Amino acid sequence: MGGTTSAASKVVTAHWQGKKIDLTGFQMTDGCGLSRTNSITARQMTLMLYHLANSPHFETFYQSLPIAGRPGTLRKIAQGANCEGLAHAKSGSIERVKTSCGYLGTISGERYAFTLLINNFTGEVSSVKAKIVRIWNKMVAL
Repeated sequence: MGGTTSAASKVVTAHWQGKKIDLTGFQMTDGCGLSRTNSITARQMTLMLYHLANSPHFETFYQSLPIAGRPGTLRKIAQGANCEGLAHAKSGSIERVKTSCGYLGTISGERYAFTLLINNFTGEVSSVKAKIVRIWNKMVAL
């Protein structure tokens, strides 16, 4: 196929279609995810994470994710909260957008894939982060 972004996008799209994920609205314009024309739904991302959890490469991927309240990019999130140490996630943000996706462990020992995409918020990022922690706390109590 060639080493182009367009070719890679086609391979990625075909892979997830093969997993029976509805890619309506999915758009992969670049390979790094920074293009404003990229798009993915929370459902699509969560299903991708779910499928990844059943792959032979999962543990390597899982261990690469930042952990809430631990050293790394999530070190200041969820310190002292019930979800501290249980959220393994990648976060991201651009103007008025905050995202978080990954896996949450629960008190009962289960692990769930999740995706939170918060768009067009007003106010402070700290308020959005606090709401994310509240959602995580509810999820870990399952």
